[in-house]
Order: sequence, then structure tokens, then C-alpha cells
Amino acid sequence: MMAPCDCSAHISISEANTYLFDDPTVYLAVARIQKDRAPEEMLSDLGTYEVSQWRQRVSAKAQANYWAARRLGKQLLVEQVGGVWQDWQILNSPNGVPQVYRLSERSTECLSIAHSGEWVVCALSTDGLPIGVDIERMKSRTHLPEMMRVLAHPSELFWLEQHTASLDMMYRYWTAKEALAKWEGCAVGSSRLREIGLDFSEPAWSVTKSNGAKCPVQHFMIEHTDYVGAWIVGCCA
Repeated sequence: MMAPCDCSAHISISEANTYLFDDPTVYLAVARIQKDRAPEEMLSDLGTYEVSQWRQRVSAKAQANYWAARRLGKQLLVEQVGGVWQDWQILNSPNGVPQVYRLSERSTECLSIAHSGEWVVCALSTDGLPIGVDIERMKSRTHLPEMMRVLAHPSELFWLEQHTASLDMMYRYWTAKEALAKWEGCAVGSSRLREIGLDFSEPAWSVTKSNGAKCPVQHFMIEHTDYVGAWIVGCCA
């Protein structure tokens, strides 16, 4: 369900349900995080190794975020790949990239996770291509343009100067850059981001790989909220 004019998907979410849409290469799901869940309820949805990572989260908010992402990610995996919930575990590598396991074996599916406020989003690539997703709440920040310039490739600076006054464009850029970081497997804010420029020449932004292949950046919004997000999936030449 991609809106035809602004390259955004508008996702309508209820309190109790997630809304799922797909394109030829990726599946996304978004849900509201239930932060009032008791710890024992969260643990019942997690596997052995996930429980150990859950316990490393020092705050109730961080534990709820971790649980919500695993619950939503496993829903995606069961619906799009198969099996049952107990088959799947979603663990974090040392650099924070989610790794998918099925029946204790590393799986080829790639998953990316993002949280912001009361929302969690999971993006799933079932064909083994790397994927990155981000979501942010659009709100005024005193130093937002300066924050974005820290992430910028030299080719992006002119575009940033033209769109500094647009909160929407600043957050589209922010989420695209953070999705790019996760796609690359590097830390958000890494100097690697300043080596990769976004192409703004088309309505749908893209990233050009070293082999010349263009990977589109897709944006989405959660309907009736001020949350915007972006995802990018690896592409073949």
C-alpha cells in the first residue's frame, strides 16, 4: 500500500493489531509497544538466549522495547517464512545487528528493528539481502540541522541547506540515514555514513552501490501520528 504521490506508505494501526504490507523484497510490521506487560509475560515469549539478552536491559522501558521487537519480528517470520513462534529466536550481534535463528541454526533471513516512543517497527528481508529500518517522531529540535550535517556526505550538504526549514524533510533525511547505517551494519553516527551519499534526484531517494546498482529508500508514516520512518534493502546489480 504505497501512496503514489509522495513515496510514503501510510500505515493505520489500532491499539491491539499490527498492519502488515509487503513489496517484492521486504515485509514491514509496526505495533504499539505495551509497556505495562509484567516481566513474566514478556519472558514467556522469549527463548533461552533472548531471555539472557532481555535481562541485560537495565530499565523497564528497554526490556519492553526488546520484548516488543521480538514478538513482532517472530510474527513476521511465522507469517512470511513458516514454523511456529518457538522455532525462532532473534539475537543481537556484538554490534547490535539482529541475527535470526531457526531451531538454533542461523537463518538466512535478515531483520532490522527500530523503536521510537511507543512504537516498534520490524523490517524483514526473506531473500538474504541486508535491510535497515528506522522510525522517529517529528518534533522541533533546536540543533536538528546541525545534527543532520554531522551525518552528511559532501554531496548532500547543498540539499540540506535547501531543506533546513522543512521539519518533514529533515526527518525523512534522518530516518533514511539511520536506516542506511543499519543496512550497512555500522553504528548510527558512524563516519561511514559520511562516505555514502543519498541521491535526491528522483522522487524516491536511492543509494548507489559500488557496482552501480541503485537501492531505493522507502518512506512511511504511521497514520494519525507524527511518526515517520524509512527502510532500505540491499539490491542486486
